[in-house]
Amino acid sequence: MQALTLSLDDVVRIGIVAFHYLVKTKSRIEELKKGIAYHPPEAINDPDCPSPLHCDYSWKKEWWNGLAKFLLHPDAGLMGHEILAELEKVKIPGICDACQMLTVVWIKERKVFLKDEEYISDAISNLTKMQTDEPIRASLRQEIST
Repeated sequence: MQALTLSLDDVVRIGIVAFHYLVKTKSRIEELKKGIAYHPPEAINDPDCPSPLHCDYSWKKEWWNGLAKFLLHPDAGLMGHEILAELEKVKIPGICDACQMLTVVWIKERKVFLKDEEYISDAISNLTKMQTDEPIRASLRQEIST
């Protein structure tokens, strides 16, 4: 995710309402990522796993040393779908294939990593309504004129 770098001229061009949605959405995504990074999901152990404690340890180690950093990187943090794609491709050292697969499936089913895109869609929807819905536009004109 690219850093939000808008000049004052950019803000004037897009308008204060659009800028508000940009800032609000960026803030919501940052809070979401912090929450996900700080509260790692537990590893889901396969019933036939020969070393579930080792898989748990390896998952937590990878989370704190890798995934959390990808979420929190100040300049190049990944979007949720990018992290899910990486989790599906990478082999996490120390965790058996079955436990890793179950854990990734469990994470995907919760759709937590896709909330950031939901926030972006909400902002786009609100901005679109603002542009096309006459009652909303009228109320905005009234707010601006008072």
